[in-house]
Amino acid sequence: MNKATIIEDAITYIKNLKDKVDSLTRELQEIEATSETTLVEPKTNETNNGEAMKEWGIKEEVRVTNIDGKKLWLKMIIEKKKGRFTQLMDAIHSFGIELIDTNVTTMKGALLITASIQGMDGEALVVQQTKELMLDIINSTHSY
Repeated sequence: MNKATIIEDAITYIKNLKDKVDSLTRELQEIEATSETTLVEPKTNETNNGEAMKEWGIKEEVRVTNIDGKKLWLKMIIEKKKGRFTQLMDAIHSFGIELIDTNVTTMKGALLITASIQGMDGEALVVQQTKELMLDIINSTHSY
């Protein structure tokens, strides 16, 4: 190969690259023009969770069971709403209940909360009173 052949090959290669860049630029402009005309509002994840729960046969419920001496097991199924879990935890804590080993799961518009609970400073909790208190707390956070 001589210098003239190498230069000629380089020029051909550069022209091919320039053609490819031009082609890709046109394609990109076409895509951008198409996407501007077919802009779709993004779906928000704010569906009617109450409807989803009814559709799947999920009902709000509270169960409280004695685990040992001073600890209780709590299971709550409530409608999932923005800010409701935080409000619920604040209310539970304000009544002197400490949550231990908490698990939270969301599905089909519902929020499942399971936890081991005990009174602050290790005081004993009564199952029925705790269940009624949890129902009251849930009802007070229902508007969130």
